[in-house]
Amino acid sequence: MVQQHWGGERWVDLLEGIDLPVLSATREMVRWMTEDPEFSIKDAGRLLMRDPGLVLKLMRESAGIEHKYRHFKTDPVNLHQVVMLLGINHVREVVESLPVIEDRYPPHVQVQLRRLYGRAAYTALMARDWAVMRRDFDPDEVALAGLLNGLGGLVLWAAMPDKMESLGDLRGMGGVPANEAEYVAVGFGIEPFGHALAVKWGLPQLVIEGMDPACAREARSLGVILAVQACHAAAYGWTGPQAVENVRLAAEYLGLDPEFFAESVNAVTERYNGFVEFYELPPFPPLDVTRLEESLQQDDARRG
Repeated sequence: MVQQHWGGERWVDLLEGIDLPVLSATREMVRWMTEDPEFSIKDAGRLLMRDPGLVLKLMRESAGIEHKYRHFKTDPVNLHQVVMLLGINHVREVVESLPVIEDRYPPHVQVQLRRLYGRAAYTALMARDWAVMRRDFDPDEVALAGLLNGLGGLVLWAAMPDKMESLGDLRGMGGVPANEAEYVAVGFGIEPFGHALAVKWGLPQLVIEGMDPACAREARSLGVILAVQACHAAAYGWTGPQAVENVRLAAEYLGLDPEFFAESVNAVTERYNGFVEFYELPPFPPLDVTRLEESLQQDDARRG
């Protein structure tokens, strides 16, 4: 399990009531949903997954509803269930009540939040696609776990951007291990912080387990973890030895050869790039299968 004595317990209590901001584009999208008589609520979950700030608030609200008012016998574990439970008009009330990134933060912090929101959406798409390939019983549950995996970083960028900027500067200097840099700049580990918040807020179990490296032996949690790593590799152009290793692990997880793996990844990337302007971000590059195979062969040679 995630280490318990990590120094951030006080901050979990202090930030328990925080709401993440939403994108201004999200507000406009939800307004359109409620005003268009031809909009189908079955499409709401897929569209709302673009904004982890809104999704987090909806998940927390659904966790607070007494079971006698639920349409489900158990707690909702994916966004579609939550939208069905709360209703699209309530979703609009929620999004109107949340702070907006563009209104609350200076431009340089807006850039960071939009970048994190975009990466969260990409991770969710990848995690869901892989869950479908593995015939998972609820791919939307896996997608939600992918979307909220970076919860600790999202909350800290929203609550204390100055400390997160300091962390970025420290990481940019090199020579300082990532975990040590977090303790120096922030005072505690970001991953355990996110995990503790997810537990505190009663988020679905797979969201919680996807943040815990010890749960990587479980196939569903492993898919979430590998999707996070794939997103990081895509964000950095699929280059570097760590990207090669992450690709190898993901391809093995899916049982795909490099060519088919690259095709599947690029299909997800193309879907994400279709709405990347939502975040005012550049598109992610495709995974070059030829370069991938060469990198894997070089890696095999080094291992041999």
